[in-house]
Amino acid sequence: MAASRTTGPGPRHSGGCACCRDGDRWFVGAFRRGGATISYPTTFLGSGTWHAEITTDGSDGLTRTGKVIQAGDTLSVPAVAGGGHVVRLTKVPAIPTGNRAVAIAGSSHVLDVKSRSLANDAEIIRWTSTGGTNQRFAFVPLGDGYTRIVNQARGKDVVIMRASRDAGTKAVQYPYDCHSAVQHGGRTLRRGRGRGPRPRRRRRLVAAAVTTASGPVSRCRCRCSAAMREPCSRAQNPLQRP
Repeated sequence: MAASRTTGPGPRHSGGCACCRDGDRWFVGAFRRGGATISYPTTFLGSGTWHAEITTDGSDGLTRTGKVIQAGDTLSVPAVAGGGHVVRLTKVPAIPTGNRAVAIAGSSHVLDVKSRSLANDAEIIRWTSTGGTNQRFAFVPLGDGYTRIVNQARGKDVVIMRASRDAGTKAVQYPYDCHSAVQHGGRTLRRGRGRGPRPRRRRRLVAAAVTTASGPVSRCRCRCSAAMREPCSRAQNPLQRP
């Protein structure tokens, strides 16, 4: 660990808080004996915008949420009696504006909606640049540290088909649905195997494993948390042309 420090939400007997840094990320752990909100300043972050991934004790087990903060903000997290939380803080890179071609890292190809299709479920592939609107995309922040990738031609998002986690699943274009029956922010809905409501369509934006001329624009949304400049194999596979 490159650096560490301790602070506390109150007297030592009531709880505690500690933070440490590993590379460009910060990690915070805090607990409190009584059921109350744990709050502390984030001046240790220095400057910039940061994404906080928060895992906290809940009455029914662990819960996960995410939020975007500015360095120096006071981070406040509700705590159950005798509970606490851990936070992973990652600096948010600058998001480019406007529609632009998206280069596949390590190649001369760009992201492409196959055959200039405007249909739902049209494949997203890598292809030689033609300058068409099917090869131009906008990056739209969701406000929780994640970013939509939207094709200019039809205004549809790059998503992983049916939110599959299987290797080789295709990336496609599909209309954005903020109420999609998959994990969104800190909320996870049941996938439905005879228990609870069955989702009508399960989709999730996982990654566009790409860079623009200005460098990485977002981190991978799959569980590897890889940087966009060095995408993981899960992110690369859907973008290969059959």
